[in-house]
Amino acid sequence: AKDHETILQAAAIVRTHVPSTRFLIVGDGPLRPQLEARAQELGLSDAVVFAGHRAQIAPFIGTMDAAVLSSCDHEGCSNFLLEAMGLARPIVATDIGGNRELFASGEAGLFVQPGDAAAMASATLRILTAPQLADEFGRRGRAVFERRFTLPTMIKAYEDLYTELWAARAERSRAGHEPVTAGEWR
Repeated sequence: AKDHETILQAAAIVRTHVPSTRFLIVGDGPLRPQLEARAQELGLSDAVVFAGHRAQIAPFIGTMDAAVLSSCDHEGCSNFLLEAMGLARPIVATDIGGNRELFASGEAGLFVQPGDAAAMASATLRILTAPQLADEFGRRGRAVFERRFTLPTMIKAYEDLYTELWAARAERSRAGHEPVTAGEWR
């Protein structure tokens, strides 16, 4: 689940250091009115744009100086982070679940602990105030994306997996073992 409170608090901190910073929140749901009210309470009404649901978010990500993801519990591989890496955007993300599987901290961006708005703001400010670092994170993230997550790379990984499984099955057959079917444990 996304931790909107932390990202809004981090946004308020960032704005005290870089007042021209704007924040884009893409997505929609029943919490939107409360999030808009919270942004107003934090003095962020003119700084946060709630874009609502979008089928395609890549055009939005491409305009970002930093892609920030605040998740509060374990989730799988984030499409948002993959798209940010593919578009060479530097990342600030919570150090949970599948996020760490995408890249190492300092490679495509920075990780922070969930719920730590001060750390999220600090990491975001580090990227916003160091363009060379931001560009380096973006380049490295794009390289990781190309090396591990493009369609040809993924297809090759599945082909290799199936080849390995087929060879293991053939070996079991030659050794006289009964085949193992889905759902069995031996």
